[in-house]
Amino acid sequence: MSDASKPDVARAEVAVLVLLSVVAWAVRVSPYFRATGVLGWAVDFDEGVYLSASALLWQGVLPWRDFVFVHPPAVPVLLSFATAWDVTASRSLEVARWGVTLVGAFDVLLAALLVRRHAGFVGACVTAGLLAVWPEVVACDRGVHLEPFLTAACLLSMWKLDHDRPRVLSAGLWLGVALLVKSWAVLWLAAWLVARGRRALPGVVVAVVLASAVMLPIAVLVPDFISQVVWLHVVRAPDGDESLLVRLREMFVARSVVPLVLLAVSASALWRRRSDPFFRQLLAVSLLLVAAFLSAAAFWNQYDAHLAFPLALLCGVGVSERWSALPERFAHPMAGLVAALLVAIPGFVWVRDRRFDQDDQQPGRVALIRATPPGPMCAFEPHELVMADRWPAPLKGTKTLVDSYGQMLLDAARGGARYPSATAAFSSDAAQATIREQLPACPKWVVGWRGRWQLNAGSQALLRPEQVVDP
Repeated sequence: MSDASKPDVARAEVAVLVLLSVVAWAVRVSPYFRATGVLGWAVDFDEGVYLSASALLWQGVLPWRDFVFVHPPAVPVLLSFATAWDVTASRSLEVARWGVTLVGAFDVLLAALLVRRHAGFVGACVTAGLLAVWPEVVACDRGVHLEPFLTAACLLSMWKLDHDRPRVLSAGLWLGVALLVKSWAVLWLAAWLVARGRRALPGVVVAVVLASAVMLPIAVLVPDFISQVVWLHVVRAPDGDESLLVRLREMFVARSVVPLVLLAVSASALWRRRSDPFFRQLLAVSLLLVAAFLSAAAFWNQYDAHLAFPLALLCGVGVSERWSALPERFAHPMAGLVAALLVAIPGFVWVRDRRFDQDDQQPGRVALIRATPPGPMCAFEPHELVMADRWPAPLKGTKTLVDSYGQMLLDAARGGARYPSATAAFSSDAAQATIREQLPACPKWVVGWRGRWQLNAGSQALLRPEQVVDP
């Protein structure tokens, strides 16, 4: 290939990867074009918590002080693009969902470009093909979740660590942003140190300084900040998939074995790159995430939406290594697209089978909330309030209820007691401390299944029939 043709080839390769990211975006937004619209794809608990926290922040109701919020401060600020406008709560949710799909597609593109830079075009196509339809990633990118923002910040950090001109301080800034999104970013910091040693130290310092500069003033002004954002996650009761075997199955087998097969087939080729800091960082963060997910008190397969990225990057690098060893007759310009299509088949089958998924009962519950006369209303499932164009009501003399799950787990743990499960924690009187102040302070309550699970008999007895708005 002549030197003159190389820029044209590079532009064509990037164009193909952009096209694959557009396909990834189309996959994510496909349910939004049904008759049920953007909110026809079932809205879940976390979406209501994150969006309500952002909206209340704009109203002067502060997280950690005025309501329990067990996450770092970045997401309420990042979601301002959906909540800072004078629109209804449900429209804010729709805007936020559209925005997250764009972040998700950007993550796919950035992951593919990283592999192209460090391993080659075919591997980049494999990475993009896997991530475009990776079931957990697609499901997560269709809602308002932390993982797409966390992944974007972590990948941008890796993007700055170019082999020729490593921009360590810029990489550190992005990891600092990641720390402000979710605590899992600590594992990326550790992996960076493992992979790059002392050369990573300036960037790690920048990341820690940035995160501290934001969080320490909050911790000083709101002493409960540390207990909500850090301490609770250390002492919380187990929940979700508790079996180690189930967790491993969810991570590697449940919906597609293609990534596991690709990693197994290319293991020896990957090992030959063990001196490459890029590979070492990917391997380290993958192992650290798996170890963290196996040892965590709580695990849901949504977490795999973040683990998918280092795994898909490793798959791309491994395939590129294997591909480069093949005879030249296989070096066809279409080889990358064919590889992307092949590895995407299992994920595409999942996407196709889930295209009509929805919570059939959710529209009825939302309609009941809409039909309730205007006025303050509280809910154990905040997302259904948001869908009905209501934000959680600020309450006089007590905290606003935004995250009933986090609030009650926090109360349960405050006295030092430990519980074998979340159900056991909720049944304790300690878990009911704050909610018993909130129950009489709010005139209308949407209790639902979550309220019946989290309230013990003594707390349920405090609710008057006229307060309850339930199907």
